[in-house]
Amino acid sequence: MDARRFSLQLFSLILIIVFMFENAQAQTHIEITSPMTPPVWGLLERELLCANSSACETFAATYLDERGYFLHTTRWGTLDGCEDVMDSFANLPFLSSL
Repeated sequence: MDARRFSLQLFSLILIIVFMFENAQAQTHIEITSPMTPPVWGLLERELLCANSSACETFAATYLDERGYFLHTTRWGTLDGCEDVMDSFANLPFLSSL
């Protein structure tokens, strides 16, 4: 890319950012006067967030100690390093067997 084309693109980007910043400062007031039912995707998203929260709590109760450290065998010799704790979470032994 030549320098002139790059300069034009950079200038265009700066103008877009300035325009967005100026418009962001404008006060917009939206008044909602009647309730409406939430969209299906919004309800499903709430269910997903709730399920993820529950999964995080289950994960922590299963794989972390009271300090928040991973539960893992601390012996050396059969393990090749401290990153082995992630192998069981990322299912890397299964990947290696493939």
